[in-house]
Amino acid sequence: MKGDEPQSRLAADLRSCAVSLRQAAGDVLWTDGRCHPLLLLAGQSMDSARLTGPAVAYWRELAADSERVLGSDSLETLLVSGYLGEALMAAGQATEAVSWFRRVLDGRSSALGPDHPAAIAAKVSLGRALVAVGQPDDAVAVLEEAVAGSELVCGADHLDTLAAREVYAAAAQAAGKPAEAIRAYRHSLADRERIQGPEHPDTMTTSLGLADAYLAGGQTKDAISQYKRVLADREGLLGPDHPDTLLARGNLASANFAAGRMAPALQLYEETCAGYERALGAGHPTTLACQAELAGGYYATGRLGDAMTLLTSIIARGEQAEDPVGREMLTRWRLPGHGLDTIEAHQPVKRPEPEITVTRLDDRDDFVVRQSFFTAPRIHAERRAGRFRRARRGRKNEGNNAKPQPCEWKHPAIHRH
Repeated sequence: MKGDEPQSRLAADLRSCAVSLRQAAGDVLWTDGRCHPLLLLAGQSMDSARLTGPAVAYWRELAADSERVLGSDSLETLLVSGYLGEALMAAGQATEAVSWFRRVLDGRSSALGPDHPAAIAAKVSLGRALVAVGQPDDAVAVLEEAVAGSELVCGADHLDTLAAREVYAAAAQAAGKPAEAIRAYRHSLADRERIQGPEHPDTMTTSLGLADAYLAGGQTKDAISQYKRVLADREGLLGPDHPDTLLARGNLASANFAAGRMAPALQLYEETCAGYERALGAGHPTTLACQAELAGGYYATGRLGDAMTLLTSIIARGEQAEDPVGREMLTRWRLPGHGLDTIEAHQPVKRPEPEITVTRLDDRDDFVVRQSFFTAPRIHAERRAGRFRRARRGRKNEGNNAKPQPCEWKHPAIHRH
């Protein structure tokens, strides 16, 4: 990381110079129906540096300038508007991104035709945004057109076609069509292995998507096999502590958990947490999220003391985190029915209710943890791993004195493609 700091500072200085130049030069940088390439490079640099707030503001201003100078129907204005949509997606503002992508799609379809590669690319972007706002069925319809158009115009083996098919597969999975998602991922993976080779990063990403689709479709045996393959490929190519390798290991843990294989699941989670702590630090949001999954695994298998110890540590480190995402994780979510409150409800010694607040752990830059971790562990353990006698004995011994259980806890997985 330290070796990248001089380059990062140089990039920041160049971005600052480009912004100052745009403000000073005004419309001089807009000639021949286009903006100067420097203006696009400055925004792309912000995107690459994940400066989501500044990037959205920059692209919004540039889109307004382009519309004023070149007009709303200009292809250059539509190009800048597309960059604004992508920046909004990265900033978690998918609802507004949908409107910008629709605008780009309508403009390109009108100017270039619906089957032009630029219009097809706009359909793919719109489909991703529709999935993000919870409209997967609409996304599937848009992406079906995109895949068909790309196969017709670019060819079935073109990399843009493969990428469109994979976005379609993700939308089908979100729409509750795992069989269709599996079919599309299998098709794309076979093509990528043939064209790019099995060790290409895009091939590994597609392989991970197929494993996710298997897991979503309840094919846990196939999911475990596919995750093992991805993990072995990434570990051999990238090393054991690369973020992509850790992601694959965490997903393999989730698949084992879903199959009721608690011992390997916990071991994999422990290895993943250790890797994130080495690579990112103990207070990084991704580390905390992974440890929350491990604590959930402890809880679901009856290791309540270990779960409480780890969750307490997560809260303490999250409160001290310098990263704003880490701090936001620990606000606005009261504990009753979750977290330490639920763990203590199952402790043999009654404790006073803790006065601690945490936030729901949900979609962030590098991780996903669903909000309902730590609910009904024994019910979950019985359903997912009925062979665990302790879970069954606990239910039998409680009898009529059992406390009402919250809804079934669904074990989260860190998924990012």
